[in-house]
Amino acid sequence: MPDHYDESRLPILVLQNADEDVAEGAWIGADADGAMALLGVRFTFDPSGDTSLRTVASHGLGVYVPDNAVIQARCPLDIVTGVTGAGAAVAIQVESAGDILGTTGVASLGPGGINSVPDGTAANRIKTTARREVTVVVSGGALTAGKIIGWIPFTVSE
Repeated sequence: MPDHYDESRLPILVLQNADEDVAEGAWIGADADGAMALLGVRFTFDPSGDTSLRTVASHGLGVYVPDNAVIQARCPLDIVTGVTGAGAAVAIQVESAGDILGTTGVASLGPGGINSVPDGTAANRIKTTARREVTVVVSGGALTAGKIIGWIPFTVSE
């Protein structure tokens, strides 16, 4: 990577009409020289605003990661409104159970950020084997509130 590379120069383009492999709301970025390509999706899980998301169940969010996506970088997860619910826990997944956020009790999901499973290491990387929907799994008890906004950066391989 050139020594003049500056991540703050990485513009983000939000797609309005995406094809079947990259969902609406996906973004693509490139540095000022067009040398660096990065794909990603943004998702929102808002049981405060949508009570159907409060139940103990797997909740597909209608946001998809394409086949052969390699997710290795940390996935920013912003807890906008603390997640609450007696005995409840939340996991976020794409390819397999809890691969973005392992099952986490609501006591650890107060406002602020939380670390994702992908952390930049090869040991925690994910590669999708098909087009996958971002899914939040609620377990242990129903939720009463919360809002999480997350971003899943990826590159596409073969």
